[in-house]
Amino acid sequence: MPRRDQQFHISQLLPRIKSALAKTKRESEIVPLIEPETVRTSKIALSQHCFWTGELAIGSVPGVIKTEAGWLDGREVTLAHFDPKQVTAEEVIKQAKAQSCADKVYQGSALSGYRPARQSDQKKQLQGTRFDKVRNLTAYQKTKINAFARTNPGQAAKYLSPRQLKTL
Repeated sequence: MPRRDQQFHISQLLPRIKSALAKTKRESEIVPLIEPETVRTSKIALSQHCFWTGELAIGSVPGVIKTEAGWLDGREVTLAHFDPKQVTAEEVIKQAKAQSCADKVYQGSALSGYRPARQSDQKKQLQGTRFDKVRNLTAYQKTKINAFARTNPGQAAKYLSPRQLKTL
């Protein structure tokens, strides 16, 4: 059935969902999983010896919404999209440096030469785990589950909806 108002994007639908939940005094386990997809993020790229390690370490930082393995200046980098209302670029850099994942920092116009790594190189920590078979994950879910799938599977599972949990 077509939507009368032609609003299909989650950023348009989420306020309506939240309003309906508030009116019925109900909570949703799904809203926290999709809400980060509507955030206007800032970007920073951090170089390290291996972008798979970078995606794991940087993806675990609270406020980081999405990570992507890539290349910049001939270096392996992790491109991090973060919510500036939750975490500053300086804090992302500090936490990345603590895990040896910020040999060089790229921001603003320095990001212009960035190119993503192959799809097979994205979310490498997730690959081969029980979480790998879960479908319809948002970018936020992939980032967070990738960060915890091997080191803390219980934490990774917190980023799944009840329906997704049943597929494990």
